[in-house]
Amino acid sequence: MKKFVVIGLCVSVFACSTPAVEKPDPLLEKEQMVAILYDLSILNAVSDSKKDYLKQRNIVPVKTIYNWYGIDSLIFAQNDLYYASKPKEYLEIYKKVNDSLEATKEVYDELVRQELLKRKDSVDNSRKIDSLTPVLKAPPKRPPMRSNQ
Repeated sequence: MKKFVVIGLCVSVFACSTPAVEKPDPLLEKEQMVAILYDLSILNAVSDSKKDYLKQRNIVPVKTIYNWYGIDSLIFAQNDLYYASKPKEYLEIYKKVNDSLEATKEVYDELVRQELLKRKDSVDNSRKIDSLTPVLKAPPKRPPMRSNQ
């Protein structure tokens, strides 16, 4: 009975020491995975909101990403699986992607806010000019002309 316990422990120790997923070839660096996932998120958001825009330009988000980074779907899938088998690293990658997306959102939110302020100022100025327009366009009042007869 003791032999079975010892053999079981040895097997479990060796089983735990071998990685669940082998390192892919080529292994994409974490920062490259962050960049790929960020770009993929942006292009997917565009494809969700502007399908016609991408169709007119024959842009397929996933294929575009693969071309930009010189990879194919197999390399991406293997690397994604590899990092997914390492939860701490995978969480770190997605946290960086999320942080980048949040930073981008803040920049665009500020640009939108500034544009709205410009439009509001433009509308306010237009209203001021419109309120002056009747005064400016009204002919001056003159006394009626008298004839000399």
